[in-house]
Amino acid sequence: MDSRASHTSQHSEDTDWRTLVAGMLSASILGGCLNVASSVLLEPGRLFSFSVLADCLAATVALLVVVHVTVVVASYYGTVHFRWSAAGVCWAVAAFIGIISGFYPLLGVEELSGTEGPAFLRQLLFLATVLFLATGLAIFGYVARHRFQHWPQARIHGRTAVLWAPFLGIQTLLLFWLQIYRIERLSSGMSLVSLVGYLGGAILSFLLLRSLGHRIRPLLVLLTAALLVLSLPWVSRSGRRMAEILSTPGSAEKATTANVLLVTVDTLRTDAVSERSAARNFRALLDDSVVFPNARSPSPWTKPAVASLLTGLPPSVHRMTEWNSYLPDEITTLAETMGRSGFRTAAIGINPTLDRKYNFDQGFLEYHFTYGDAGRSFGARLLQTIDPLHYGEPSTEYLTETAIHWIELNYQQPFFLWLHYFDPHLPYAPPPDLLPDAAPPSRIGFEFAGLSRIRSGHFVPSVSEKEWIKGLYDAEVQHVDDNLGRLVKALRERNLYERSLIVFTSDHGEEFWEHGGFEHGHTVYDEVVRVPLSFKLPSSRSTAEIAANVSTVAVTPTIMDVLDISPTSMNHESSELRSLSVFWNVPPPADWPPTVSSETLYYEKKEAIVLDGFKYIHEPSTGREELYNLVYDPLERVSLVGTSSEIVDRARRLLSAHQRRGEEIRQALDLEERFGDPDAGLTEELRTLGYIQ
Repeated sequence: MDSRASHTSQHSEDTDWRTLVAGMLSASILGGCLNVASSVLLEPGRLFSFSVLADCLAATVALLVVVHVTVVVASYYGTVHFRWSAAGVCWAVAAFIGIISGFYPLLGVEELSGTEGPAFLRQLLFLATVLFLATGLAIFGYVARHRFQHWPQARIHGRTAVLWAPFLGIQTLLLFWLQIYRIERLSSGMSLVSLVGYLGGAILSFLLLRSLGHRIRPLLVLLTAALLVLSLPWVSRSGRRMAEILSTPGSAEKATTANVLLVTVDTLRTDAVSERSAARNFRALLDDSVVFPNARSPSPWTKPAVASLLTGLPPSVHRMTEWNSYLPDEITTLAETMGRSGFRTAAIGINPTLDRKYNFDQGFLEYHFTYGDAGRSFGARLLQTIDPLHYGEPSTEYLTETAIHWIELNYQQPFFLWLHYFDPHLPYAPPPDLLPDAAPPSRIGFEFAGLSRIRSGHFVPSVSEKEWIKGLYDAEVQHVDDNLGRLVKALRERNLYERSLIVFTSDHGEEFWEHGGFEHGHTVYDEVVRVPLSFKLPSSRSTAEIAANVSTVAVTPTIMDVLDISPTSMNHESSELRSLSVFWNVPPPADWPPTVSSETLYYEKKEAIVLDGFKYIHEPSTGREELYNLVYDPLERVSLVGTSSEIVDRARRLLSAHQRRGEEIRQALDLEERFGDPDAGLTEELRTLGYIQ
């Protein structure tokens, strides 16, 4: 009799602990999913990648499991050594698991109340938190079920809740992630479909689990679910690599062995990589290249400049001229043409104005442009502490490492890789080892992000402070130069450097009070629109420095020409710009079109045209005109607008003709301007950088 009673007691105790572990796993997965889901509402840039989402979820669930295991171990220790009641311990631990699981989502996400995420998702999060709190209490009841022997239904409901909670948590996280990062970018009507699917899936999974009843072993199911969640990072990366292999382009329209690497450095002035600069890796690349020292950007800020770079069309055609402009689908990009020609296409970079939200990913098989960190979930914070390079704010080192890794995976086939470095864009925050030796001004320090204070007039830097700010910029240029050296070294180690076409340029420059202003986007003077441009030709020792005034809009037709790729779209055939390869080995053509820069972002709109050694600047809203002789006045100090009427008249006619030609191409392509508001995370990044107020 005593033996039977002892066996029954031991079986009951074993059952209690198995039940406790099941509740612990259920609550960990449940709380982890909702904690990450609430972080998704803050729309951190890096969570666009499903792999990063999987990493954060696995880390969060692992942390919660550790917390619960700690409580269980402490409870067991108390039971054995302090002779506590096992039933009482189960009650205490069950209460902890049940109650805290309902509040896990909100812990550590202090900014959630101020998020600008979709209203229905914020309401759903509140309802889900209440629901999960109730589910947690059901878990509590299941774990402490021996106290509910007089109510058998409590055990049945608790069992169903323990099994259902993880499935519901995963469904909720997927709904939030798809809505924020995918569905909003596709169709607003899909939101309702996704919500209906979520509710239907939740109901069906509950009914299925309830109907299966005692035929399921909760602990076995939950252990399997936990292992799947923890292995999700490996599964997502394996699936992504398999998708990359399956998406490899088939037969090329024109076979070629050359690879194409387009390197753009944001905010890079031409003089920052001159012979007098310390940028030795940039200089080494330029020494191996055909260089255009008088190249100019079609616009003094990123969005229109890069749109022209990737399409071969001026801003007067693509009209990507506002901070919320979208690239029209009707325009064929360089990436689309390269993909159809057998190249594997990818883009890696940082700049919120180039987000895929604005359709810049058109034609790229992979588009790894990111901003922000991995969020504020428990797992994200742990990963940011352990590996800030991959989970914190993206950096220049991160871009270089990502580019080298991508090349290692794809170098055995022709590829087109666009790498866009964000430094030396504001804020200026160079690494400590590159900082100037002198002590910083007290009002600035070792970093500078005071653009808004300068624009508003609340901070007027002194001469020495201006020099210090410029020194921080130069240090950031040096930092990018160091990383370019790493990239070139990796290409050489894989014997890719010699047989690759490497195009190096910038989207715009930066003013440091040469004309009384600071930064970019506000003028079309040369410190803002004159940029480096070079072509390191594949399998060729051809080098030259060509003094012609050219535009970076010609990058697309030049790449296509060097690779012998014929125009495949109407916009390439319609463009009046030609390949710069005509300058390689022959005298410069006499009828080369003048260089136009336009579409300022701030203050009055300005446009400029360079012709016959002169530069003409016009403000359409005020009628103000300027004219500079770039040969004798390269710093654009003395306007000759009142003394050279013939040049001014010709410049006016050419600017008018340029605008008319742009409108004709727009009509031929049937283009319409597209605008839209980005998500909250992207909006905050744009506001931080000063693009919007």
